[in-house]
Amino acid sequence: MAGALHPADDGRLLPALVWLGAMTNRATESRTEQFMMRFNEIEQHLRDSIDSKRNVSFGELIGRAGDANAAVRHYARDLKEWADLRNAVVHEHPKGRVIAEITPDALAEFEAIVDRVVAPPAVFPLFQRQIRVFTERDLMIEALRDLVTQHYSQVIVKRGDTLLLLSFAGIARWLGTSLNGTSIELNDAAIGDAMQHEEDGGIAFLGRGASVYDAREKFQTFPERRKQRLRVIVITEHGKPAETPLGLIFASDLVEVDL
Repeated sequence: MAGALHPADDGRLLPALVWLGAMTNRATESRTEQFMMRFNEIEQHLRDSIDSKRNVSFGELIGRAGDANAAVRHYARDLKEWADLRNAVVHEHPKGRVIAEITPDALAEFEAIVDRVVAPPAVFPLFQRQIRVFTERDLMIEALRDLVTQHYSQVIVKRGDTLLLLSFAGIARWLGTSLNGTSIELNDAAIGDAMQHEEDGGIAFLGRGASVYDAREKFQTFPERRKQRLRVIVITEHGKPAETPLGLIFASDLVEVDL
């Protein structure tokens, strides 16, 4: 039957299903009903997010919703496989006859994905931090002290209305040009002196409502035309460089988040 899967059709589905004979039980019906309820929930969520009509297929929903939603893009392949499972669970029958039960582990895995797509974890307040913003007039020794005490590899510097990055690499290049014999005079050195040796890039911005999946994509897709890789994402109210920073995200932070 077109669109229906049977036990031998796809080995990836077997661990998630136990195929039913003539008898079933209330626990089986409950898990299957819960799976269908959550599947309908995420399908409706995708339709609402793009104001879709009912005749748009689930696969097309994923593609369209994913254009503007990093969480959907992250789970796109998984969602398509769960749609195959839905087709396997509900036989193409006028009454939607259930021909397989969902295992407890499969249900838990699917529900976790639904929760993350429908309400993905936001970057704020998850990565909220107290951030000192320097100006180019501030002393270099203060920036160096902050780097050491906060265990950062860069500081945030405000130039006009824009936030920029001063990294250890930029400071090292400045130090290399500031040698006076065998010593470097730091007492009167300003941060602006080192900013002249900082390469473009290294910093990006997200609004407080962005998801951890948006942050993950920032690190993966940072423009290659920049001279340095993305070192830090600054969280502001609307993701604008002129706004007050509310938090910082480093690539290592995302390793610790269950994505």
